[in-house]
Amino acid sequence: MKRIIVVIAVAGAAAALLYSMLDSEAKIDPAAQTAEARAKIAVGDSWTDVIDAIGTPSRWRDEMTPNPDAHPVRGEERWEEGTLQLIQSGIERGEYRLGFAFHYRYSNHSGFTANFGGDGHLSNIRDHISELLDQ
Repeated sequence: MKRIIVVIAVAGAAAALLYSMLDSEAKIDPAAQTAEARAKIAVGDSWTDVIDAIGTPSRWRDEMTPNPDAHPVRGEERWEEGTLQLIQSGIERGEYRLGFAFHYRYSNHSGFTANFGGDGHLSNIRDHISELLDQ
């Protein structure tokens, strides 16, 4: 009898925990998160101001041209420890003359890319869906 009561109590606790997790996930609105983040940044902001306002991106991309006759090469990287210093030194050395971009993603359908010029200032913001349509 004790085992049955323990099993019922454990099952009840597991069900309550599952309900709590699903209920909190249902309240997350990726479109609202995207809009809120975009509202905190503006064209002309420095890359460090963007990070201060909305946090570090999950990915970033630099655009480099190996020679003047070639098309830009895009290198995409995960945000890792040391990325801040890497970007800062790249700006100082003029390595990002074609710019770089931060990717912010809040769901498979919500997110944007913040594009920066070679000077490290925000040049434009593009929704992820518009990037897909451009390719």
